Amino acid sequence: MSIKKDQVILVLTLIALAMFSGSVTAQPDPYWAETSDTQPLPINAEFGGSEKDGTKLPLCWAGHLGGIHPGKVVRKQCNITYGGKEIPVTGQYVVYNGRIKWQTGPGTQLGNVPAITGAYENGQLLPLCQARLMIDGDFKGTYPGKVLGGKCHVGWAGKEYLVDTYQVGFPNTPLRAAWFSNKIYRIVSVKSSKGIKTKDPNRAPGSGLIQSGDTKTTNEHWQMYWEGAGYYRIRSFATNTCLDSTGTTRTTNAALQLRPCVMSDSQMWTIASAGAGQSRITSKDTGRVLHVDLGSMDDGAAIYLWERNNGPFQLWRFETVSTPATLQFQCEESLENQVAWNRAGVSQWNPANRKILCAGTKNPDATIACFVDFIKTKKDDYNQAIQACKAK
Repeated sequence: MSIKKDQVILVLTLIALAMFSGSVTAQPDPYWAETSDTQPLPINAEFGGSEKDGTKLPLCWAGHLGGIHPGKVVRKQCNITYGGKEIPVTGQYVVYNGRIKWQTGPGTQLGNVPAITGAYENGQLLPLCQARLMIDGDFKGTYPGKVLGGKCHVGWAGKEYLVDTYQVGFPNTPLRAAWFSNKIYRIVSVKSSKGIKTKDPNRAPGSGLIQSGDTKTTNEHWQMYWEGAGYYRIRSFATNTCLDSTGTTRTTNAALQLRPCVMSDSQMWTIASAGAGQSRITSKDTGRVLHVDLGSMDDGAAIYLWERNNGPFQLWRFETVSTPATLQFQCEESLENQVAWNRAGVSQWNPANRKILCAGTKNPDATIACFVDFIKTKKDDYNQAIQACKAK
């Protein structure tokens, strides 16, 4: 049974009421987004856990038998738990777009912040939880679930498991969105299949932007930094400068430029899904969208801001770049302030240690999962963990 639009409205209304009653709660929009098994996931969807091999699992909520239940996205389905079973929900479901801080349970308050709601079941709001699942001494993965009866209910291989030791989820949205900030992308025109590139081969600040089919140059590599309230900065990986609309207005279609990264509206962009893996990129400062000059198919065509007209030359795809440099960057970015290097929970890393662990990695998620598992289950020695897990 798929989630209905009125069910989403119902549960968000109940959540809003819970915020005033002092019980567990969840973030309202814009931290919730509807999607389905036929649509791409929102680009900043939060992860609820990971498989044994380090594969990260986006967090989802789906409707079932009149309730709302948390789960993990697997093969574009939202796998929830209910009645002793893990149930794959097809069709519509909801993902969480904020960041989450996981705190050892069973508390439902972190200072003045109430826990995120993990479920609405039998008229009751239940806290969101996350637990490491061990079956006969074998670690299966870390999965999201709901707290009920003092246990975290999670799913694996078609069954619901009740775990005694777990963490509770609390809202903790920082300045970055996980899916973009830890990866490098090409921003590719849907119409021409060419990527956005800096015009100046020396990549100097102030350079304009063009489209190009040269997929190997770092001039086409970009990072997306989440700045909150729905906005991103778009940073050149090669130059550490940002996409800037300075000089463009609602009536002037000047070419875009790269400028030193600052917190200004001219460098704030919304990235909205247009379906089928395509996105529209809109300037906060001008309200205009990224546009290929004259809808050209040619290398060297300028990238402008233009009034939205829904043409394919205003739609973009984000293609992950996987080179040794970008994989190492992704690994290092995923560690800082996100992964503890000891059992005390310290997550501020010495840059040299990050580099040693991540150098040469071909799978950042597997490298990090190896390190986390070593620290938690074998020995609280980060040097041994780094040596055991580097270049995974």
